Amino acid sequence: MTSPTSSSGKGKQLTQEEYYKALDQWISSIRKVHGAIRYYLKLEPYDMELWEWAHRFRELEWIRKEESKGGHG
Repeated sequence: MTSPTSSSGKGKQLTQEEYYKALDQWISSIRKVHGAIRYYLKLEPYDMELWEWAHRFRELEWIRKEESKGGHG
């Protein structure tokens, strides 16, 4: 098994500590998205197919963008 590489695309080998830190950040971001799907859309993300999850994620981006404009209706 080879070591994971960085996302910089240069193929730098990550240390185990860097790998686990990046993995933890990724998992944290997924948890936030799951929470937002539940809160805004009242859907359970674990019951979705991957394509539906991706669609709902894009929908959330649009909702948050519209909210930031200050116009709620």
